[in-house]
This record gives sequence, C-alpha cells and structure tokens, in this order.
Amino acid sequence: MRIEKSGQSAAKKCYWCGNPATSVEHVPPRNLFPVGHTKDLITVPSCKAHNEDLHLLDERFRFYIQACGTNDVALVALKDKTIRSLSRPERPGLVKSLASKSHRINVGGHPTFAMEINPSDQNLYFEKIVRGMYFHLLKQPAVGQVVSASEQFIVPGLDYEHVKKTIVPLLNVPKFAVLGQVSNPKVFQYKYAHVIEKSRKAFAIMLRFYEGVEVLGLVIAAN
Repeated sequence: MRIEKSGQSAAKKCYWCGNPATSVEHVPPRNLFPVGHTKDLITVPSCKAHNEDLHLLDERFRFYIQACGTNDVALVALKDKTIRSLSRPERPGLVKSLASKSHRINVGGHPTFAMEINPSDQNLYFEKIVRGMYFHLLKQPAVGQVVSASEQFIVPGLDYEHVKKTIVPLLNVPKFAVLGQVSNPKVFQYKYAHVIEKSRKAFAIMLRFYEGVEVLGLVIAAN
C-alpha cells in the first residue's frame, strides 16, 4: 500500500464547480475538529455556494457524526459544545427529530447509533467531502456522479451491502490503494484508490470519523 505525498496547492478555482474561488473550504468541515485536534487541516479553494451557503448543513452533521462516534474525543466534543448549541431556543424541533430517527447498533463490536436522515441532506454533505478530498488529492474538480453510503446513516431503499461490495474491493488493490497521512487521526482518517485502466476509471474513498463512523464514497466518471 502506498502512502500519499504532499503536493502543491491547486489553482484558485472552486473544488466543486471550477468557478473562481472566494474562500477556502475545510475538508472535512472544520467544526468536526475540537480543540486540540485542529493541526494541519485540509483546505481547498471554494466559491460561496459550495462553502458558506452550506454552513447550516455542516452544523447538523456535526451532531450526527459526533453522536455516532465511538471514541472519547467524539464524546467530549459532543458534550462540550455540540449539545450546548442544540440547547438554544431555536433548536427544539431538531432535537425531537433526531431522537425519533435513531437507534443503537454495533459496528466492529462497538455500540453506537444509526440515524435516519433526510437522504438529500446526507448525499449533499458527504458529496461535499468526497469532492473536496478528490480535489485535494488529484488537484482538479471531480467530473461525474458521486455516490456515498454509510452503515451509520440509513437511506431508505439504498442497498448498503451492494455499495460496499462495489467500493471496498477497489480500496484493497495494492497498486491503487493509498492510506492517507493525517494529523488528527482521532477525528479523521481516510483511504482512497484512483483506478485508471483501459476498462475502467474510478475514484473510491473510505472516510472514517472519530474512529467509528465510516463512509464510503465513489466518483463515477462521466463518459
């Protein structure tokens, strides 16, 4: 398995749409990284539509991911800041919704939560991270459809096992698989494969948050 090497910054165009960048987007979003775990965060250039306009989505998923996390960093972060933010007067509807659509599961022998979330919100949030990582690693916007799935986040009608069988084998091919170098492994880790062969072209990635929340992503290149 290869270990990634750092590269030079890409041109100042948005990681998602390629339009001129007006800011930088953290990948994953910065609010996932609590105090003491913010060293050398990944950033990519971004336009307003694919950074600032998605701020509320980032706030919702900070809770979702920390609540599903299995390590002590997730628990402390959830209690220290995220729960306090949910206690604001304008948040009771969100709290009630979260409680009604979650249940306990075991992942790798660790007790955690699975949550049923609006599929369009889930797809958008993880697509944002997959596209950001694609840009960070390959220095160009991803062109094509992005598919994501997680055992912890339930999408009605989605065959998670089928998605897993499609993506995981790509991540286990030694000549393509790359284990990402990260500075905050208690919060974020990843592994990816950029497959370029005559018969196929694909980018697969495994995102792991707080050591217990795993998301699989796949960029299906446009013809």
